[in-house]
Amino acid sequence: PAAIEFLTRELGAQQNPLRYEAAVSSGWGWGNALAVEDLIGKLGTIPDKSASNTLAHLTEEPSVSRWGRHLHRALETQRVIRRDTEHAAPTPAEVIAALHDGPPANASDLRELVVDRLEQVSEQIRSTNANLWRQFWTEDKQRNAPKDENACRDALLPLLQHRLPDGCDAQPEGQYAKNRRADIRIASGKWNVPVEIKKNRHSQIWRTVRDQLLPRYTTDPATEGLGIYLVLWFGPQHTAPVPEGPRPQTPDDLRDRLLESLTHEERRRAAVLVMDVTPPPPAAE
Repeated sequence: PAAIEFLTRELGAQQNPLRYEAAVSSGWGWGNALAVEDLIGKLGTIPDKSASNTLAHLTEEPSVSRWGRHLHRALETQRVIRRDTEHAAPTPAEVIAALHDGPPANASDLRELVVDRLEQVSEQIRSTNANLWRQFWTEDKQRNAPKDENACRDALLPLLQHRLPDGCDAQPEGQYAKNRRADIRIASGKWNVPVEIKKNRHSQIWRTVRDQLLPRYTTDPATEGLGIYLVLWFGPQHTAPVPEGPRPQTPDDLRDRLLESLTHEERRRAAVLVMDVTPPPPAAE
């Protein structure tokens, strides 16, 4: 990978990506453009960490920015190949342990466990008389408003932590590649899953999976490319403008709209949840 990176930088800085006009007008340019494409394609087939790092470095290299489309495509391909190569099927003993609420057998199992526990938290907020919803709102009686996202995460974290089995650790500001931090990082054994949290009023809620969760936090092979996107529902009046159509009026409506905005592959990799933290309706007299 180091040698391929050197050649890609040298040739890629001098040559544009192959176009029909270049192919018919310059044999030298055509050959070098093909050589750069071949080098980038080769990196995309090497299933190890050094190839991942090399492609990541090249995508940020200004001198070869014109090759960005090829590099990003090769990086996505390489990540899939690497995950497939490094995937270890759970043993029968690990499967039995997972079925008995023991340690998750892989990242997919860990993600489903966390989704289940988050759904339990959501149900508790809506169904108990402990007024847990208050932890997500300010105490200002003059202006009752949603807390900021970090405060909401801090309120949610202990509700989640005590529901996880032994061996599962949930920490805020989980660190990932390039010093990027997910809101929560759930780890168990050699696996981990990032949880990205947004309030339903956030202007980027429609693009968080595509622009933040998947490209920033799921490149670590220990995640197997999987993550969780959690949106906190503070009511329809707090929902950010939608790209098209009316604003969602319920948590289920918002979740459906978010899923509709994703590709099949994005839906496979990102579990989407919407947690209702609105005050309960007043009791009937």
